[in-house]
Amino acid sequence: MLKSKLHLIVLASTALAIRAFAVDGVTLIDQATVTGAGGFPYVISQSGSYRLSGNLTTVNMGAIVIETSNVTLDLNGFTISCGQCTSHTGITATGTGATIRNGTVTGFGGSSGMGILFWGSGVIRAKVDHVAVTQNGSYGIYATGSAEVMVTNSDVSGNASVGISCPSGTLMVIDSKVSDNGLDGIEINAGMVTSSSIVGNGNSGSGLRGGIIVGTTASITNNFIAYNAVFGIAGEQPVIAGVGLNTFFGNTVDVGGAVQFSMKNNVNAGGVF
Repeated sequence: MLKSKLHLIVLASTALAIRAFAVDGVTLIDQATVTGAGGFPYVISQSGSYRLSGNLTTVNMGAIVIETSNVTLDLNGFTISCGQCTSHTGITATGTGATIRNGTVTGFGGSSGMGILFWGSGVIRAKVDHVAVTQNGSYGIYATGSAEVMVTNSDVSGNASVGISCPSGTLMVIDSKVSDNGLDGIEINAGMVTSSSIVGNGNSGSGLRGGIIVGTTASITNNFIAYNAVFGIAGEQPVIAGVGLNTFFGNTVDVGGAVQFSMKNNVNAGGVF
């Protein structure tokens, strides 16, 4: 009888553990899960869906590394943050097909601390949706190489360097707020920025800093671009595609030299629009 009871207890405990880690095929992550898996950073090495079931707080360490493709990480309204950070990244994704949504990534300080990093060879496709990426030590969101990144319905604000940077790949920013970042609001090589607010960037940096800087060609339409320290939109090429229906206000100056065109407040200071 005692053996039977012990067997039932073990089975019940196992069932509880399974339910704690998976609901409808979604793996749940919280502070205890991370500790049980060996501590931070928590490594996701299998494709699938993951969901936070509580806040994650690291101490001078990155939080989550996604090292495989086709992963959805639902922050579920919770916050990923770092204490005593001296240059770590909140979420790093090295595989293609990552989606990060619905929560906050903040406090990854230090001169190279980032909120979200998409990093890898080849084309890395990724999406950030309904995420606040704030108060990080350098970039809010950064994508390397030939990345194709979409940022929607998000708030990328108060980061020490650039809010969203995709200097070599393709970037789409839609229905988002990019504000009060120390250097540029958005660095875009190609792609589009639309229906977004780009406000108050460049006020704690130096040099040619402002709202949106374009590498090759991009469509920039229906945005509110205001109070950036230098330019509203500037670019390294003489032609930018599809600039129109933006509202400019309070951007300080048009610039020359390092860029071939600049728009302060609905004034074309070079280039063809």
